[in-house]
Amino acid sequence: MEKIGQNNNIYYRYLKFVNKVRDTILDRIDNNIENTNSQIIKAILVGDKTSLEKELKDYFKVSNLSHMLAISGAHFGFIILFCSFALKGLKFKRLRQVITIIIIIFFMTLTGMTPSVVRAGIMAIITILGSILKRKPDIYTSLSIALFIQIIINPYVIFDVGLQLSFGGVLGIALFAKPLEEYLNKLSILKILKKIKLKIFKDSKVIEKLKINSTISITLAANIIIMPIMMYQFSTISLTFVISNLLAGSFLGAIVIFGFIAVFINIKPLYFVLNILISLFSKIATICSKLPFSLIYIKTPSIIQIIFMYLIIFLFYLIITKRIDFNKVKKLIVSLIIIIFILNINIPNNNLIIHFIDVGQGDSCLMIHKGKTIMIDAGGNSDPNFDLGENTILPYLLDRKITKIDYLIVSHFDSDHAQGFIYVLKHLKVKNAILPIQATNSNLYETFISICNEKNINVVYLKRGDIFFVGQLKFEVLHPGSKFIHENPMNNNSLVFRIDYYNTSLLFTGDIEAIAEQELVSKCRQKLDVDILKVGHHGSNTSSIESFLEAVSPNIALIGVGVDNKFGHPNEDVINRLQKMNIQIYRTDKDGEITININMKGRIKIAT
Repeated sequence: MEKIGQNNNIYYRYLKFVNKVRDTILDRIDNNIENTNSQIIKAILVGDKTSLEKELKDYFKVSNLSHMLAISGAHFGFIILFCSFALKGLKFKRLRQVITIIIIIFFMTLTGMTPSVVRAGIMAIITILGSILKRKPDIYTSLSIALFIQIIINPYVIFDVGLQLSFGGVLGIALFAKPLEEYLNKLSILKILKKIKLKIFKDSKVIEKLKINSTISITLAANIIIMPIMMYQFSTISLTFVISNLLAGSFLGAIVIFGFIAVFINIKPLYFVLNILISLFSKIATICSKLPFSLIYIKTPSIIQIIFMYLIIFLFYLIITKRIDFNKVKKLIVSLIIIIFILNINIPNNNLIIHFIDVGQGDSCLMIHKGKTIMIDAGGNSDPNFDLGENTILPYLLDRKITKIDYLIVSHFDSDHAQGFIYVLKHLKVKNAILPIQATNSNLYETFISICNEKNINVVYLKRGDIFFVGQLKFEVLHPGSKFIHENPMNNNSLVFRIDYYNTSLLFTGDIEAIAEQELVSKCRQKLDVDILKVGHHGSNTSSIESFLEAVSPNIALIGVGVDNKFGHPNEDVINRLQKMNIQIYRTDKDGEITININMKGRIKIAT
C-alpha cells in the first residue's frame, strides 16, 4: 500500500531523477569552478540564478548581456547537434529524432521550464517533427504554436517579461535579420574597419569567417522588437548593445559546449579551460557596463506610445522588404514620432501635487509644482538583496515621466529615509540636495556626499530660520537649531520644515521625538499651526506628544508605515490622540500611496 504523502508514479520518479542530475551538475561546478565563475556557468548551463550576486547581475544588466545568462535557442541547437553526432551509429533516423526530442524535453525540465526555455524547446521539437513528417517548419508557425501552448497552460504567462523578451527577440530576428544583413553587406563594413586601421581586417575573408555582419544584424534585429518592451518594462535603453553582444557572443557558444562536456566527462583540464573562458566573458560584461550610454534611464512610455512605436517598426519592415515606398509613408512616420514625443511631455500645473509614497516601513514624498520636482526622503531597508531605490523609487519616478529632481530633501540619514536616494543619485539628474546640518555622521551620509561630489550636485545645509522658495512654495526650516540635541541625535536633529502654498500649509517632521517636539513648541510655536502634518517617526510612541499636536492642530495627518512592521508603528496611543483631536488620518499601510492635490484657493483633494 502507498503511504500517505508518498508518490511513486512515473512523473514523480522522473522529476526525482531530473533533480538528482541537476544536483550532480551543480556540485561538479561548485567543486571545480571558481566562485564568481561558478555563479555564471550555473545560470548559463541549467538556468540557476539563485547564487548570482547582485553586483554580478548589475554588470550583465548594464552591459545589456542579461539574456546571455538565460537558456536560449542556442542551447537547443547545441543539443540537436550533439545528438546527431552521438546517435549517428543508430540505423533508424526516426529513432534518432525521437531520442533527440526526449533529450530536449529532459533538458527543458532540468532548466526549470521557464517561459523562454519552453519557447525554445517547443520550437526545437517542432523543427524535428517537421523533419520526421517531411515538412519544412515555418518559424512564424513554430513561434505561434509555442506561444499558443503556453497560453493554454497558463493564460497569465503573456504578462511574463521573460516570455515577452524571448518571443520578441526571435520574432525580430525572423523579420529583420536577413534584410539588415543584406543592407550591411552593401555598406561594406570592411571599409569602415580599414579606416580605423585594424590590420587583421585587411582581408575580406576574415570578415566573412567571423560573420561580423551576420552577428550585428541578428543583434540589431532582436533589439528592434524587444527595445519597446525594455522601455516599457524597465524604462531603459542601451546605445552600446551591439558592441557588448558582438564581444561576448563569441565566447558564449564555447562556454556552453565546454560547460556541458566538462560536467558530464568531469575532467580537470576541461574545467581549467572553462574557467578561462568564463573569466574573459565576465570581464567583457564588466568593461561594457562601464561604457558611456550602456544603460540610459528614460521616462516610462505609455501603452499608446508603445503601440505607435510598433506601428513605426511595422512600417520600417515594409520599407526594408521593399513592400512599400518610403516616400509614401514618411509623413505618417514623422507624425507618429512627433506624437510619441508629445505624449512624453509633462505639462506644468499651477497646483501643488503631493504624492506620499508607499515605501513600506519608511518615508518618501514627491511634490510637483509648476514643472519643478521636489523629493522629500526616499525610504530604504536593511535587505542587501533588495535595493528600494532601484526597484521602487526610480521606477516610480520614471512611470510619472520624471527624469530630473530639482530639489532632493533629506530629513536625516536613517536608512528608512535616505537609502533609496543612493540609486536615484547615480542614475537621475539631481540639481540640489537639501540636508540638515549633521549632528552625527554615518556611512550612508558619507556615501551620499561622495556621489554628490562626483556628480557635481549642489549640496545645501540648512538650519532653523533658513528660508527658500520654489515657485509659489515657501520652505521655512524650523529645526535643527544652532545647538544639537544629543539624545538620539540622528532622529532628533531631523530637518523639520514648514511649507506654505497660498493659504495652505504643511509640516514635515522627519523622525523627531518628544524632546525635539518640546523644543519646537518652545521656540517656534507660532509657526507650527498647519493644515497637513507628516507625523513624526512613523507614529512611534516616542513622538506626537499632546502639546505638540495641540500647537500644530492639523486637519490631516500622514503616516508612512509598513504593514505589520516589527516596531508596532503607528502606536495605538498616538492614533487615539490624533482621533481625539478629530484629525483625519491617512497611513500608507492601509491606504497605500496618498495623493494630495491643492489648488491656489486652498481646496484639497485626497486620493488613496
